[in-house]
Amino acid sequence: MKKYFIIFKNSVQTNLAYRFNTFTSFLTEGVFLIVLLYLWTSIYRQGGHIGAYSLAGLVMYFVLSRFVALITMYDDTAKKMNEEISEGGAINYFLKPLNYLHKEYAYKLGTVAYRIVLYSLILFLILLVLHRLSLSGIISSLPELIFFFAVLMIGITINFLIFFIVGLLSFHFDRIQGLNFTIITFASLFSGNMVPLDLFPKYLFWLGNFLPFKFVVFIPISIATRKISLLESPALIVTGLAWVAGLYFFARGMQYFSFKKYEAYGG
Repeated sequence: MKKYFIIFKNSVQTNLAYRFNTFTSFLTEGVFLIVLLYLWTSIYRQGGHIGAYSLAGLVMYFVLSRFVALITMYDDTAKKMNEEISEGGAINYFLKPLNYLHKEYAYKLGTVAYRIVLYSLILFLILLVLHRLSLSGIISSLPELIFFFAVLMIGITINFLIFFIVGLLSFHFDRIQGLNFTIITFASLFSGNMVPLDLFPKYLFWLGNFLPFKFVVFIPISIATRKISLLESPALIVTGLAWVAGLYFFARGMQYFSFKKYEAYGG
């Protein structure tokens, strides 16, 4: 366990070292939010609601979606693995007492810890600026916060496992950039990052509700804004953990056969 904590700590230190990347991400996200606010304000001039969302409700959704997505979604797991495997770095995991999947997850959690601390401060400042919005719907009790962070961790793990599986394809194909980009786009759409899932047409909402991506953004935000209550927590957590278990065992199996193939061809 200690060796994975060292990887976790190294990940945090790596993120701290790239402060310019942090600054540019702040700038990019700030511009993105301003554009979204302008867009939705223009749309709402035509009417008071879109679906079940008022302007204040939708602004709050997108503010929270940027925060949640920055924590759960945006990582380069598959890209990092592709470069490592293509350059022969995977041979190290035949020589070290490390499980590749667990090593990458520990690294991911280090990045997540860094982003939670950093972006929580930014989120707090944004919410202060937007204090005129109706914030009474935001969770505040300890049980709600525990439920929120439990589902947030499920979403983080689901997103990681999906892109770890994509990364493992580097053992079988030279380049996975196209597939990686496709999955990123698909995940962004069906996670609720681009548009709330309950504003989708019925058939797309049904598809999004069937897929695991909803745990990455839409469900955590629905919990944060109390659209999903504590009474629904047991069923949601069981469903989320079932996705985690299924993806985990699939990733472990794929890792085993990928490493076997790698060994068979002599690395």
